[in-house]
Amino acid sequence: MSVSLRSLFTRILLLCIFTAGIIPTIHAQQDDAGLWASVSVKHQVTRRMSVGISEQIRLYQNVSEVDQFFTDIGIDYDLLSSLKVSVSYRLTSKNQLTYYQTRHRGYIDLTYKKKLKPLSLSFRQRLQSQVEAVNSSNNGKVPEWYTRSKLTVKLDLDKKYSPYLATEYYYLVDNLKESDHVFDKARYEIGIDYDFNRRSSLNLFYLIQKDLLEKKTRDFVSGIGYSYSF
Repeated sequence: MSVSLRSLFTRILLLCIFTAGIIPTIHAQQDDAGLWASVSVKHQVTRRMSVGISEQIRLYQNVSEVDQFFTDIGIDYDLLSSLKVSVSYRLTSKNQLTYYQTRHRGYIDLTYKKKLKPLSLSFRQRLQSQVEAVNSSNNGKVPEWYTRSKLTVKLDLDKKYSPYLATEYYYLVDNLKESDHVFDKARYEIGIDYDFNRRSSLNLFYLIQKDLLEKKTRDFVSGIGYSYSF
């Protein structure tokens, strides 16, 4: 990478870090601000299959309290060079003010990727099921079902860094409330991926999460994630 490109990336990186620090303060008066941080490890078992584990913590209340922390484990399998299926399980501890509630989530992803130089497009369709309050509620064992559609557009510069834009919509398929069969949540994300080498990478992002049923409810989230593959 040339000196000028290194300088450009350094400025972008510092801007992302600086933004992650000041954005929560800017929006503190009108909505909530959060910070998400994760570490992921993936192992390539075969040419087509890999397994991974991820740990994440999420802060809310203007980055002053822990909202939840969870562990994700999953298996990825490449059906084709452009099509991948993933099966995952998530164990979550969710802050309920006086205690942390255990939640269990299972989900299946189907991801299609297409390169249109200099862009790289990715569409992921997810079906997820989650149960919560299993031991403290009569309805705790009844799963809540969602489908989630996510489109990502990445600028493929053939460099170590790749900026991207993404949007995701949640569709509530079934739960115990009356408001089922609706789009009830949306996420709009901007970020940058940086590859240190073939094994490790860093992701910095900023997203806005909106409750589509309660129009005034929004979350402004800054995030950082580190990934290692072997």
